[in-house]
Amino acid sequence: MKKATEKLFLFLIPCLFTFPVFKESISSLMVILLATNTLLFHISHKTFPDLKLKVLLLTLPFWILLIYSLVSNQLFENSAHIQHGLFFLIFPLCFLSIPNHFFSAKNMDFYFSVLKNTSLFICVFYVASYFYYHNFKELFIVFQNVSSFRNFIYDDLTTIKIHPTYFTSILVLCSTHAFEKVMKQKNYFELIYVFVFLLISFLLITKLNLIFLILVLLGMQMFRSQFTFKKKIGLTALLTFTISLLIFITPGIKSRFTEVINSSNRPPQGLEFDSTNIRKAIFDCSVSLMKSDYLYGVGFANLQNKLNDCYASNYNSSFYKEKEYLTHNYFFYIFISSGILGFMFFLFYVFNIIQIALKINNFIFNIFLINILLMCCIEDFLFRHYGILFLNLILLSFIKAFDFKTSLKNP
Repeated sequence: MKKATEKLFLFLIPCLFTFPVFKESISSLMVILLATNTLLFHISHKTFPDLKLKVLLLTLPFWILLIYSLVSNQLFENSAHIQHGLFFLIFPLCFLSIPNHFFSAKNMDFYFSVLKNTSLFICVFYVASYFYYHNFKELFIVFQNVSSFRNFIYDDLTTIKIHPTYFTSILVLCSTHAFEKVMKQKNYFELIYVFVFLLISFLLITKLNLIFLILVLLGMQMFRSQFTFKKKIGLTALLTFTISLLIFITPGIKSRFTEVINSSNRPPQGLEFDSTNIRKAIFDCSVSLMKSDYLYGVGFANLQNKLNDCYASNYNSSFYKEKEYLTHNYFFYIFISSGILGFMFFLFYVFNIIQIALKINNFIFNIFLINILLMCCIEDFLFRHYGILFLNLILLSFIKAFDFKTSLKNP
C-alpha cells in the first residue's frame, strides 16, 4: 500500500489541475479521492501529519460559517452555505498532509503545464463550439452591450460550464506563468499560451480581469524581462500592437466599457437594466444591510431574501426576479451574513494569506493573490465551487512548494 499511495499522488495531484474542464461533481470527487489517498498514505506509513496552527488559520472561512450557524441556531438553514465552504476545511487538511517532495519545482512546473493545457483546450473548444453553431458574421453582433460570443459561452453552451469571470482569472494565472517563462527562460513557445489566453479574455470581456491581465503583461515586459534593450522594444511593440488590434476588432468591448459610464448613475427601471446598474443596485442594498445589521448579521440563509426585499423596495424593476443576485462582493457576503465579528475573522484570514505571500515572495503567486482579492471585490468569488477550489489549490500548492524548498536548505 505504501508504494501504491505514493504513485497515486503523482496521478491525483495533476488531475486536480484539470478542474476547469469538469463539472463540480467530478472535481469534488477528485478532491475526495486525493484526501482518501492522503489518509491511506499516513495509515500505511504509520505517521501523523504535523498540522498545528497552520491548518486552523487556513480553514478560518469554514469555521466562520459553521460557528455562526451553531451560535445562531441556524445549522439546518445554513447547510447549503456550509457545504459551499467545506473546501476551506478539506483542502488545508488534505494538502498540508501530503509529503512536500510532491511539490518540487519540477512538479510545480508540470502542474502548471497541466492547468495551461487544460485552459488552452477550453479556449479552442469555446471557439470551435461557437463557429459550429454560428457563422463568422454573427461574431460581430452585439445585443444589449454583450457580444454574441460571450452570450453563447455564458448562456447557451452546456458543456464545460465555468463562469467567464472564474475562467479568465485562471487565464490570468496561466498567462503570467507562461510569460514568466518567456521573460526568464526565453521560451518563446509559451507565447502561444499568452496570445490565445489574451484573445479569449478579450472575447469574454470580463472587464477587470482583462485590464489586470494587460497591466500584468506590460509590467512584466518592462520590469522582469532579461532581454536586451532592442528585444524589449520589439516585444513591447508586438504586445502593444496585439492589444491595440484586439481593442479595435473585439465585438462589444467598447459598449461594455461605455456602459459603465452611461449606466452607473441610472438605476434599473422596468426592463431597462444592465450589468452595471444592477451591480450598483446590489452595492447600494448591500451597504444598506451592512449599516442596519452590522452587529450580528442577517444570517447566511437569510441574505438572499433580505437583498430581494431591498431590491423590491427601492427599484421598480424585475431584474432580481429573473435571476438571483447575491452581494457580488465576498467581503460584503461575510459581513452582512455573519456581522462584524465574522468579518473581522475573515480579514484575519486574508491578512494571514498575505503574510504567507510575502514570506514565499513568488511573483506568480503574488499576481494570483492580487487577482483573487480583486475578484472578491466584484464577485461572490469564494462562494462558488470553482472560486474556492482555485484559491485553495494554488495557495496550498505554493505553500507546499515553499516548505519543500525550505527543507532542502535546512535538512
